[in-house]
Amino acid sequence: MITCYCIMKTHILLLVIASFLNTTLPMAAQDLSSHEWKDRLLLVLTTENSEDLYKEQMELFKDDIDGLEERKLVVYSVMPEQYKKGIQCEKWIESTSLNDQYRKGDKGFEIILLGLDGRVKLRQSEVLSIEKLFRTIDAMPMRRNKMRNKEKSGIEHR
Repeated sequence: MITCYCIMKTHILLLVIASFLNTTLPMAAQDLSSHEWKDRLLLVLTTENSEDLYKEQMELFKDDIDGLEERKLVVYSVMPEQYKKGIQCEKWIESTSLNDQYRKGDKGFEIILLGLDGRVKLRQSEVLSIEKLFRTIDAMPMRRNKMRNKEKSGIEHR
């Protein structure tokens, strides 16, 4: 009877631990699919957040936050063992999942643009100018559609 009680207690403990892991691990391993068809993503991969290219890139983004928002862009900073979401955010979340999923080779700096469909639209290992970024997005069919609709609604309101 005592062994049954101990086995049952052990099983309950294992279930509690498994439940805990199932709720906490997915939060650490960022799933970008929640952005699909809502946001375009910019992943800025770097080996160190003090890297000059990383700093330069983030400053360019800070200079045109309105343009990023208008184009539904969400920026993720990704280091080998952590990431953060947003340009102004200072809180890093420990996880290797984004780095493991998107880093190609041993480049110290890389920027990746993911479209609304979640597919890679641009990948480069040098600082991305705001002009090139916006030109790339503005040439996408869904963005062109939105701009046309915006123009039509603006004319109709006059």
